Amino acid sequence: MVSPSLLTIGIEALTTLVFDVFQEKGKDLIDKVDVDLHLPTPNKEIEKYVYEYLKRHGQIKILNMRKPVSLEKIYTDIELLSGSQDATGFESTEELNEKFLRVGDLLSINRDKYDRTPALEFVQRESRLVILGGPGAGKSTLLKKVGVEAWKQSKLDKKGKQLLPVFIDLKRFSRQQEININLKEEIIKEVRICGIKTNTEKIIQTFLDKGRLLILLDGLDELLQEKRIEAIDAIQNFSDEYYENSFLVSCRLAAYQSKRLGNFQDVEIAVFKESQIRETILRWFSEQDENIGNDCFQKINLPKN
Repeated sequence: MVSPSLLTIGIEALTTLVFDVFQEKGKDLIDKVDVDLHLPTPNKEIEKYVYEYLKRHGQIKILNMRKPVSLEKIYTDIELLSGSQDATGFESTEELNEKFLRVGDLLSINRDKYDRTPALEFVQRESRLVILGGPGAGKSTLLKKVGVEAWKQSKLDKKGKQLLPVFIDLKRFSRQQEININLKEEIIKEVRICGIKTNTEKIIQTFLDKGRLLILLDGLDELLQEKRIEAIDAIQNFSDEYYENSFLVSCRLAAYQSKRLGNFQDVEIAVFKESQIRETILRWFSEQDENIGNDCFQKINLPKN
């Protein structure tokens, strides 16, 4: 077991909570791996994977923060906009075209027509999603939160199987010169980094074949257009081949226009309501005087701001 001295206080608390759940709900995952792979102690490596995954993706450090903080500490519930993407409500095609040129995406033209659904609730019931939003909307944070919840609440697929989360930062593909993007190799590499070092290829292949992976692909918009199109093709083919697994992809709205994932549902992160804005601010200042957060919220709401 990883020494607590290696973990931040926030991660220590989170991993303690995770392992309380893991001991009960995660056992089915371990037993399945044990039967499928005939390994003597795969649970030790999966246990290490939980710790390393949370250290790598269960905390956040942005802006001028000197040290990372637990994602759980600052996360505010995000809502997603979903609904049929129709063009009703416009008096003419000229009006529709004018609005489309301004907004740039049909999904965003009539936001008030779409249902607001809690993101984690939506993700729980859908296995293939593209999470869209503007800069700073919370796309990466949501994907990281989903990965944490996979352990904390035992993310299940439609057949009730527990899924192993794997978080891939897609911008790493921008450093690759070769044309072919190999998602399986990237998954194996990430899983090794997080602690499963014995028979990694065999374990991942078994998980893929059994539909036991939750694959989180972050930052499609970080790639240049040519590489982005290549990545979309790779994701499309990989998700078709291993269709029983769950996939979440994040991308800026403006970068997801010329080519899309045909076998995924597109959803957009909803703009925060006033209550969510206040909650976010109070969470950011939670370790300081509560009055600082309240003062910040009041200043934001001044007419001059």
